[in-house]
Amino acid sequence: HVLKKKKKMAASWLCVSLTLLVLSPAYVLGECSNPAVEVQKQYSTTDAALYEETSLVATFTVTCGGEPYSGALLYKDGDDVVPVAKEAHGNGYQVTISKKHAEIASGTHTIKIYDSSAAVGVTEDTKALFSVDISHGGAAFNPLPCSSEALAFWLLVAAAYIAMEASP
Repeated sequence: HVLKKKKKMAASWLCVSLTLLVLSPAYVLGECSNPAVEVQKQYSTTDAALYEETSLVATFTVTCGGEPYSGALLYKDGDDVVPVAKEAHGNGYQVTISKKHAEIASGTHTIKIYDSSAAVGVTEDTKALFSVDISHGGAAFNPLPCSSEALAFWLLVAAAYIAMEASP
């Protein structure tokens, strides 16, 4: 009877040891040394008159060794380390940066992405896992009192009205 208990206990420890080996911290954190990144969409604010801030947005997926990466990701925005948004269902991520118009110049902005081990702090020496480039054409102020789409609509309405009044 005692021998059966010892065998059962040894089997339990073996299971626990194998589980810990499989679920090592590198596995749980989703560590990836050579990620493949595919950017699906990019967006940047173009009309500064309609919005208080310029936003840069990129949605992307990450694979590691051909398998979808599902670990937590971070990026540095100024002095802050910010989590990258992750889709609730799927393996997509989204990074969003919003700042005053004058703080985001036109051109390509490179966003360095870090894995969750960077949560303790990103320094100049911290190596990014990968980076995502977002192209920004600049945000212009429209000198008109309304958006160009609204102006085009009202000009069309006026032209239709004049045409209907002119017809016999």
